[in-house]
Amino acid sequence: MSKTPSTEKKPEFFSVAEVAERLKVSSKTIRRRIEAGRLKAIRDDGQWLIPPAEYFAYVESLPRKRQV
Repeated sequence: MSKTPSTEKKPEFFSVAEVAERLKVSSKTIRRRIEAGRLKAIRDDGQWLIPPAEYFAYVESLPRKRQV
C-alpha cells in the first residue's frame, strides 16, 4: 500500500503580514518586535521572513489572556 503525500503544504516561512493577521496586530508592530529581537526572522531580498518554528515559539511566549 503506497502512501500519498499530504495535499496541505506547510509554509516554509510566514511573511510579516501573515503573522500580523494571525496575531491581530499591525505589520509595523511585527517589524518592531523583529527589530527588538523578540521575534526571530530572516531578512531576504529586503523582506522579513519568519520561520514557522520561530512564530510558534513566539506565540507560546506570549502571556495568556485571563478570563473572568
